[in-house]
Amino acid sequence: MATELEIYEKVNGEVIDDVSLNATSESKVAEFRKLIYTVTSISSILQGLWEIMKRQLIAAADSVPTCNASWWDSEIRKFQYGDALLLNDTTKKYYYEELDTDAQIVTRVAIVDQSGRGIIKVAKNGPVALTTDERNALSSYIKKIQPLGSNISVISQAADVIKLPLTVYYDPIIPQATVQTAVELAVNTYLSSLDFNVGKTGTYYTTYLIDAIQEVEGVVDVKAGDIQASQDGGTLVSVARKYVPVAGYLTVHPDHALGDTITYTAEI
Repeated sequence: MATELEIYEKVNGEVIDDVSLNATSESKVAEFRKLIYTVTSISSILQGLWEIMKRQLIAAADSVPTCNASWWDSEIRKFQYGDALLLNDTTKKYYYEELDTDAQIVTRVAIVDQSGRGIIKVAKNGPVALTTDERNALSSYIKKIQPLGSNISVISQAADVIKLPLTVYYDPIIPQATVQTAVELAVNTYLSSLDFNVGKTGTYYTTYLIDAIQEVEGVVDVKAGDIQASQDGGTLVSVARKYVPVAGYLTVHPDHALGDTITYTAEI
């Protein structure tokens, strides 16, 4: 934005250059200079107001959501189970009368784009699946806030399960029971630390699991057998190298506990 001096010099130069105005007086209080001062002040004020309006318009434009994955993630986490969703007659936006973080039950969100269809995977603390009533309420919430014409589905189901037949070779100077406790902790920690269905960090990798186990004191080597995984209640299938949980998260198969599938062999 131009300064008052820059505005004055520009207007003054144009007036003096226009010989038809006969603005030749050197007096600072000449009639034409008083007019220039007035025009300069008004122009400076107007430019200041235009600059303020420009910033406000840019800020308003920047605040308009693009309905991308980040926006959906944020809006899903605002869902408050059991609270009525209200419509603002002025902004035409839905809102909750009061913020209640205890009612914001969704703690894990994954947005998946599948050829014109959006899939939103969610879970509560644990992580565990939403109940039927909670999932229905969330679906209703989504239908209200989604842009017209959106095709959104909600998935919230029990964790995918994995069977881990492993052979752990360990230094017998450390008791097997101690190694076993530490190994099982390492396995469960790795599985629970996977980000919720987010790219590489949300995908199970056998290599990374073995790396985590080999960090355990006393472990010498780890050999993986036929590792298998599936959706909860589904048929187990072999995992060649990696596995993306359909539910968004993964846990040890309840019928194949680590104590039954991991073999410990002393490395002598």
